[in-house]
Amino acid sequence: MRYVKSLFAGSFMATLRRIIAMNHHMAFFASYNKEGIRNYFNHSPQLPGEFFPPQRVPIGSAIYTLIKTGNDLGPTVVDGDIWCREDLASGAVVHEHAFHYHNDEFLTLVWWKDEEPIWSLSEMKNGF
Repeated sequence: MRYVKSLFAGSFMATLRRIIAMNHHMAFFASYNKEGIRNYFNHSPQLPGEFFPPQRVPIGSAIYTLIKTGNDLGPTVVDGDIWCREDLASGAVVHEHAFHYHNDEFLTLVWWKDEEPIWSLSEMKNGF
């Protein structure tokens, strides 16, 4: 993100929003406060609601570790179940990069390496 931001000389938040809107990967970013409560999020246009970030930071996520322990894991891989409701992404590989944005705000960028669970759900919902 920082590299892309530097290429276009834009703000970090504007760059993050634009990357998500491009829909290159199914992804979202979410902002959480130091109590682990979500402030806001942006998601890829085609990402179903079952994959939106929960109101409370999920245990096992990189952002949970960062908020609770201060340990910055950097870009990491987490189990798909951490960022998906209703056990729809069991065993799926999800990339996450969490960081302290400023003051009381923590951001996490989450994207799916294997988008199959997302497409399967979309097909099921649309009757394909």
